[in-house]
Amino acid sequence: MTVIPLTELDPADLERIGGKAAGLAVLIAAGERVPAGFCLTTDAFGAGRIPREEVEAAYAALGEDVPVAVRSSATAEDLPGASFAGQQDTLLDVTGLEDLLAAIETCWASLDSERALAYRAAHGIDGSRMAVVVQTMIAPRAAGVLFTANPLTGTRGEMVVDAAPGSGAAVVDGTVDADHYVLGEVIGPDVEGCLDRAQLTELRSVGRRIQEHVGAPQDIEWAYDADGVLWLLQSRAITSLFPLPASDPADGFRGAGAAPGRATGRARVITDPRGARIDPGEILVAPTTDPGWTPLFLTAAGLVTETGAAMAHGPTVAREYGIPAVICVQGATTQIRTGQLISIDGASGTVSIE
Repeated sequence: MTVIPLTELDPADLERIGGKAAGLAVLIAAGERVPAGFCLTTDAFGAGRIPREEVEAAYAALGEDVPVAVRSSATAEDLPGASFAGQQDTLLDVTGLEDLLAAIETCWASLDSERALAYRAAHGIDGSRMAVVVQTMIAPRAAGVLFTANPLTGTRGEMVVDAAPGSGAAVVDGTVDADHYVLGEVIGPDVEGCLDRAQLTELRSVGRRIQEHVGAPQDIEWAYDADGVLWLLQSRAITSLFPLPASDPADGFRGAGAAPGRATGRARVITDPRGARIDPGEILVAPTTDPGWTPLFLTAAGLVTETGAAMAHGPTVAREYGIPAVICVQGATTQIRTGQLISIDGASGTVSIE
């Protein structure tokens, strides 16, 4: 059987369903609310052929031409030591059987994309196989990510939420300045942004419940639909909980810390990652960092962006690679010049010109 409903998945069957599907299976087994769908197993990928009739039947069971999300679930994805955040493809609002089949092919092909190959090489992963998760789309009022421990400070007693109105894709891709919340034991009454106090309280409760069930801090993607119902879209182990290094704020540009650490090097300003290169020791200065940028992180000494969110894919990979990152530095690509010597502090969120 190469197509399995999400409700019938075995979380331990990683080699057939991949990391993302295994995480969803854990959520479903714990009684959490997850969008309906199915998994096309790695058996189909290994055979090099999509079982059209099986996929057609599973898709029809979700509703007539219902919009779906088509999501990679590789066997080396969403693991405790390697998140593969954004390194393989997800396609949203796919409608109709033919488009669904094409989207599956696209997911398969992304296993060997430049960024995925570079990421696997950096983590010493020799090979991987691809399963694909297909789920009904949630039309979100707000969406984002929840970390059940603070990945910037290492504090296990704090949770961190990044959220934005509409789809959470912009949050994880780092293309919006997300609303950022740090949740302690008490959530104050004066909450601003796209979430209210009740929603933050609900997210904190869900995070505690899942962390207790799994036994480790989690990185959770979620969405509130138009009716205010919370849906969980993904859960995986947090891949890095760095301690906060001691630092004093430096004069110069100020943004938001997104990956702790300090670096000094020549700036390399890049506005398009396609065909771009960066020399070892240079600090990448970019408008944002969707997953297409992450191969440059292999040689960069640090990262500065004009927009983004601390829990987006780019900063997540930066933390895994151990390089500092400062986001939300307005005008960075125009005020910093390639070749300038700069210093960045990814904990305090400062950038200085030396």
